[in-house]
Amino acid sequence: MIAQPLTNVQVELLKIFAYQVDEQTLLVLRDMLSDFFAKQATQQFDMLWEKNNWSDATMDSWLAEENVNNEIQ
Repeated sequence: MIAQPLTNVQVELLKIFAYQVDEQTLLVLRDMLSDFFAKQATQQFDMLWEKNNWSDATMDSWLAEENVNNEIQ
């Protein structure tokens, strides 16, 4: 296995958290990071929806296509 260099985020997190924390603090930090990245993803998807003029009908169409493709397989 080839070792990958650390990302800039990993380096910063290692610098900030170079000490032990209790399990509860670790859970809080995980939740905060999850929330941050979920918000980032939501913002990106919102921009895609606006840029492409997608609607609920678009999503319904995609879901219907997926259901048809699953039935064919």
